[in-house]
Amino acid sequence: MFQHPLFKYVSKEIVMPFESIMESIKAGLTGDSRKDIQYLQDQIAFHRNHDNGLEIAKACGRLIYDLLPEELKSRLQKAMDRDNESWNQVIEEADEDIRNQDYEKALKVLEPVVNDLVRSEQFYYQNDSQTEYYNFHELFEELLYRELSHSEMDFKPVPVPYSILYSKYGSLLFEFGRYGDASDILEKGLRWNPVDIGMMLEYAECHKASNNLERFYQITMGAFDIAFTPAALGRCYRNLGYYYAEKEKWDVAASCIFMSMQYDSDSEIAQGELAYIEQASGRPLPEQSFQQFQQFSTQYNLPMGASELVLSVAYSYGHYFLRNGRNDIARYLFAIFYNLTYNEDVKAILDGFDIKQ
Repeated sequence: MFQHPLFKYVSKEIVMPFESIMESIKAGLTGDSRKDIQYLQDQIAFHRNHDNGLEIAKACGRLIYDLLPEELKSRLQKAMDRDNESWNQVIEEADEDIRNQDYEKALKVLEPVVNDLVRSEQFYYQNDSQTEYYNFHELFEELLYRELSHSEMDFKPVPVPYSILYSKYGSLLFEFGRYGDASDILEKGLRWNPVDIGMMLEYAECHKASNNLERFYQITMGAFDIAFTPAALGRCYRNLGYYYAEKEKWDVAASCIFMSMQYDSDSEIAQGELAYIEQASGRPLPEQSFQQFQQFSTQYNLPMGASELVLSVAYSYGHYFLRNGRNDIARYLFAIFYNLTYNEDVKAILDGFDIKQ
């Protein structure tokens, strides 16, 4: 496509400063709340890649909030004003219903709460040029995402448990076969905790159930980057086993299931999948081994164990906290590393903590 040689200079001329953009946006308001809210949302999307995109989004969000009906404002504020005990009550009530397999009741508990949270997102805890807000569940997740994102921003915890509520609600939607809705809400949840491996794998399941096999594969491969427990790693490999079974690459599928059982040996699901693969292939499966999987790993670019990033974060930060006298945190991090590698040197460090106690 032809580009005028002066285009680069023209483009610099038309980059408007924040104040001018907001004046222009405000000039476009009509006084019709419904139209103006949609207009402001469109402006947020239009200016997303602007240098001041975050500030524009926050300013437009405040304008949208001012246009909301007072009843809705009151409901949103009430949702934000909940304390930890109040949030825990909602979560525990839903958990109790789920344990009793009363999924419809659990959905009724969570649905109005989550709907209010979704509406509130554009008004509260918006990232800015200095701060990013997250719902990490444990220290390793924060350390891992810090390295994964290369962010130099200040990470601040959000008192609202967005990721927990969205994860539970998304799982319930999945149970009711609402895979598209479940996918949408889990995607929102991953914004608040991008390294929640359980939510990431549930997100993958939505695409599997929707017969979007390639997207299921892509999400699974991404999940390997953040899987830091043997159970999560085992599930990632089972996902690959399913993917290659659907492709009728039976030997690759079986080898992936073999790898899953190295991390999650008690999984009845894996045993059942191996039986299915053997039946579907119409022949006995070859004996499985690490050497066989290594060949497939090279051929199909499959992960060989836990990601280098996960292991590096656990090991390097383990030593960092050990040097700084935080044995409790060091032990926690070295345990993550050992459970994924059975490394003897790290086992000796862990045994040393036991002796000191």
